Formats: sequence, C-alpha cells, structure tokens
Amino acid sequence: MLSTGFGVDVKSSALAKALEAAQLCIYGRTTMKKLMDQSAFTIIELMVVVVVLGIVLAVGIPSFRSLIQDYRLVTKSNDISHVLQFARAEAVRLGGGVKVSALNNDVDNGFRIWVDRNGNNGVNDGEELRVLNVEQDSLALTADIGGTNTQNVQLEFNARGESGLANTLSLELCDGRSGNHGRTLELLVSGSMRMQKGTACAN
Repeated sequence: MLSTGFGVDVKSSALAKALEAAQLCIYGRTTMKKLMDQSAFTIIELMVVVVVLGIVLAVGIPSFRSLIQDYRLVTKSNDISHVLQFARAEAVRLGGGVKVSALNNDVDNGFRIWVDRNGNNGVNDGEELRVLNVEQDSLALTADIGGTNTQNVQLEFNARGESGLANTLSLELCDGRSGNHGRTLELLVSGSMRMQKGTACAN
C-alpha cells in the first residue's frame, strides 16, 4: 500500500508506480530549479572575482614594472660605484697607475679597469683588471666633468687614491622613463664618491 500524500492509500501496483513517477518528476523539477539558482549565484560570484582580479592586475602590473626598473637602476649604479672603488683601492695598493677607460670611448658601453704595465698606452694581455658593461637596451649612462659632457672618460688613480681629474666626474644613469627616477654618481677629485637619487631623466 502506498500513500499519495493526499490522505489516499493506493493498492494498485500500476497506479502506485505512476504516482511514484509523478512524485519524482515534481521533486526532480524542484531540485533542478534549486541547482540552477545555486549555479546562477556561483556564476555571479565568479564574475565579481574576475572583475576584482582585473582591477588588481591593472593597478599592480605597472607598479611591479616600476619596481623592477628601480631595482635595475640601483643595482647598476652600485656596480659602477663598486668598480670605481676597486680601481681606487688597487691604485693605493699598487702605488698608482690604475686607469679607468670608457669602453669603446663611450661610458654608455661601460668601463675597463687596467694597468699600463709596459707604458705603451694600450691594453695588452695581463693588463686588464676588471670590465663593467652597461645594458644599453634598458639603461643609459652619461658623463660630464665640471659640467662638460664627456662620454669618453679616461682617468688614472694615483697612489693617494685621487682621480687625477681637474673637476668632479658626474655619471648619470637613467632608464626609459621620464621624471626623477635616475641616479647620479659623483667622483670627486680626491677620489671620494657620493651617490644621489632622484636625478631628472628625459625619456
């Protein structure tokens, strides 16, 4: 005997099966509707997440790119400072004669630290102490001595660590951005160095 849910008991097996099918159909539709409602709510949530993620990426990617560019500038300016400090320290250790030359006559290519052991004014085997390259695809290095642009920097540290220049050498490092993003390294006549941040760069 099967209860129809309406206060009527049914004995016929055929009728009972029919009622079971009807109940399943009714309950199935209700369940399906609930699932569809839940699915619709989940899709709305997903759309909200996608929109929020898009906003975060739109704001975060430029900031992350700027952070990488700043890091590159700091790293390379420190490398330049370290290679000049090395040249100065070697000059004091060796009693002078340590030269700093722009690679291919342009500081934008980098620097060569060397000692002219045979006095022929050229770099020979065993005379090169260190080389520093500048990544020209992302950075630009300019130089001036006493306010005069001098890309072909040539100097020689003496035994006291002095640069041998008549004026301060300023090395300005920038990237592709405009604004106060650059860094300037100053090499004083005494051989001392100082770094300045916030150098104005032109794109």
